[in-house]
Amino acid sequence: MLQTILYENNLPIRIDVLNIRNYPWHMHDKTIQVVYVLEGEIELKLAYARYKLSKSKIHFIHNDDVHGFRGITENNSVVILSLDIDFFSQYYPDLDTQVFSSNISGDIATYKKALLIQSHIVSILSEFHNREFGYEDRLKELSLDLMDVIYKEFRSFSVELDTKTFQHEIPYDMLQIDRIGRIISFIYKNYPYKISLSAIAEDENLNPYYLSHLFQRLVGDSFRNFVSMARVEMSESALLSTDHSLTQIANYVGFSNLKYYVDHFTAWFGCHPKLYRELYKNQILGHAEIDAEKQPLSCIKMMMESPKKQAAYTESSDEIKSLVFDWKKQGTPAIKKDTDSYGNLYKNYSPDYDAVKGLKDFINTLDKTSWFSGLRLMDTPLDLHGTHTINGMKKPLYYLSRFILSLEDKIYRFNKWCIQAGSQQKIQFLFCNDSETKPQKFKLNLLKMPGKWQIKEMRISAENSCLDLWKKLNYKHPLSEEEFRALTKNSAPHTDLSIQHSSGSFTVMVQLEPFDICFVEIKPAGF
Repeated sequence: MLQTILYENNLPIRIDVLNIRNYPWHMHDKTIQVVYVLEGEIELKLAYARYKLSKSKIHFIHNDDVHGFRGITENNSVVILSLDIDFFSQYYPDLDTQVFSSNISGDIATYKKALLIQSHIVSILSEFHNREFGYEDRLKELSLDLMDVIYKEFRSFSVELDTKTFQHEIPYDMLQIDRIGRIISFIYKNYPYKISLSAIAEDENLNPYYLSHLFQRLVGDSFRNFVSMARVEMSESALLSTDHSLTQIANYVGFSNLKYYVDHFTAWFGCHPKLYRELYKNQILGHAEIDAEKQPLSCIKMMMESPKKQAAYTESSDEIKSLVFDWKKQGTPAIKKDTDSYGNLYKNYSPDYDAVKGLKDFINTLDKTSWFSGLRLMDTPLDLHGTHTINGMKKPLYYLSRFILSLEDKIYRFNKWCIQAGSQQKIQFLFCNDSETKPQKFKLNLLKMPGKWQIKEMRISAENSCLDLWKKLNYKHPLSEEEFRALTKNSAPHTDLSIQHSSGSFTVMVQLEPFDICFVEIKPAGF
């Protein structure tokens, strides 16, 4: 029943494209999967729920989830992205016990979030298909971007008790989302043992009564019921793949007696666990054969390039279709790849102005979803407004996108040259100097902030963009691996860290040269 995922070339991501007729029930260890339907319809069995996934739909499969697939239409095509938890856990804690929900409603806010994650998936598919020089590093960056969106945008959910499904919710209060995430992670790590709401409340410095109501309000079910749900969910693999008695399984997952286990299992899975074992034990991997065909990666490109696949964005349609596009544009570049061509291509283009304009566009909307959905990954001869040059180097616009992703969701104030965001733990500022000729100074007066503070400044310098450095090499093509890495490293944002001891208030000065952008983050030292 346990299926091991093999990752190639030291990559933290594996990509499979399948035509599925029937894929037996199974589970993975240390892996999160993103299922993306390119064509047709499939049914996803996930624990006690069934999800019908049609074209452009996305769903997450967690570590240790028992799941399987069945093709509804014959001509289906499904992308399965497997993400290595061991790699991503160094950046995002407790991934193996987090809950992500992509069961998204049809309203505009959640639809835009679906577009955002689709754009990340499409860029990964395009990079994996083309496999140009340095694609491994770019795939790692792109997979980190994808995980960043999943972790920040898709951890908020509520339990729909009637359908036994997890419904995605917009994460308005990240402080509470983080808190609920910690609690759910604790539940899944400790489900075999006694779990006390009072002890958790003490760790969270909250009143148990308040925490109980907070959990009910945000999750949609009581803390006690959720613990029982997690326990019966974790019992499914043992029930189907072993001959252990029901009493043994009940004790293993944390129920004090068999009756409680049977009652809660029946409530979630719809039948007695003994009947469930008899009905479905032959559907697991090892007892049933995989009836699915691997598809060549070329089919990805064909689907992304076909004009028929570029579906409209409409609020009134019964099923909202997603716009799928190739970040790199299809076809062969219209110019010859030589030094003169690249020099002529970029001679009138300013990457620094492009980044400042990008920040201005974001300030005008303050909508991460719509801003990111408009990004292009790679430059093309007809459009130079990508986040990467035509040979794959990171432009200032790429680093700006990283700054914007790092902004807390709560934005306090903004104007034409600055955004202030933050949370209870940190304050963030994103500055730009939109002058072509004059330096600009910014003075931050920080009041009522006694203590020890860490200040981090990350600066995109107009004089050090990858294009300016490439120009010094007369737009040499192809670059050697050493040259490519050197240009990438030297054009990355310069980072300064400092510690400020404050008795109450202090001042931070930021000076920007023309078209410079600076991200400033202030948080308690040691946080």
